[in-house]
Amino acid sequence: MNSSLELFRTTFFACLIASLAVACAKPDQQPRTPTPLHEAYELMDRGQNAKAILLLENISRKAPDSDEARVLLASACLGEAGVDVYAIYDSFKEIIFAKSLEDSFWQPKADVPAPEHPKEKPVVHGKQAQEPAPLELLIDRLDLNLARVQNVTNLLSRFPDVAKEKWSLLDKALENLDSVTQSRDVHLYKVFIRVVYLKAFLGQEVVSDSDFGRKRWACKLDLEKLRENFVWITQNLVAASEDFRSVFPSKATSLDGMHGQLAGVLTILEEMKSSGPVGSNTGLLSAQLKLQSTFRCDTSSSAF
Repeated sequence: MNSSLELFRTTFFACLIASLAVACAKPDQQPRTPTPLHEAYELMDRGQNAKAILLLENISRKAPDSDEARVLLASACLGEAGVDVYAIYDSFKEIIFAKSLEDSFWQPKADVPAPEHPKEKPVVHGKQAQEPAPLELLIDRLDLNLARVQNVTNLLSRFPDVAKEKWSLLDKALENLDSVTQSRDVHLYKVFIRVVYLKAFLGQEVVSDSDFGRKRWACKLDLEKLRENFVWITQNLVAASEDFRSVFPSKATSLDGMHGQLAGVLTILEEMKSSGPVGSNTGLLSAQLKLQSTFRCDTSSSAF
């Protein structure tokens, strides 16, 4: 990375954070007669984000075309959710641009040679071993992709964890930013929020169980719920990538790697679902029963 590009990135993100994430910002000049917007700045500066949200919602109802009020409202929502933009600015920049992170997680290891010849299939009683059934292959692929999910979760561990009861604040922030003029800064602000949201969602909805990836976790896995989770995850990443491309149409980003890894899980789950009758969950239920059989799960108390 050349020095001019690094200078651009540093300057750009400094401007982004300064202009949009205003939880700790004040106007340069104090107005003689405080306006409602100025009062909102003051409330946010004192950490009284809940009061600022109520004030800014009232301002937005009276002046629905006020971009400033809606951007401030989004920032107040982030502050109330416990997200300190300034504290994680460097992490966000690395996630979006740093190729070293992308190489560590998404690219194959260069020093691992491919086998020159494929291994022969095991022989059972003098006959070639039976070919795995399509469902068994899908389960094997799911296991591999779930291991990659843990890699993404580890990559995002530097971001704050927003409690589930506060996710509505992230939704509200995105909703307000969607309704303002879509400038470069607004696009990247939305990317920032979606990355924080993704970390929280993965950590609490997918890998929160300490047994994630192990037999005990697999035995109680609800594949339909897992599919619904990954529908949300991939939609969130697609939206983040679209916002990023609106600013940098041809620049590579680690978001692409994340999407590739996480969308792979959804692809497999959709294939499992489609193996049953159209419009039913029979395919996923069959896969779930196969998982339980493979791991010899105790299903005496299971609903399946």
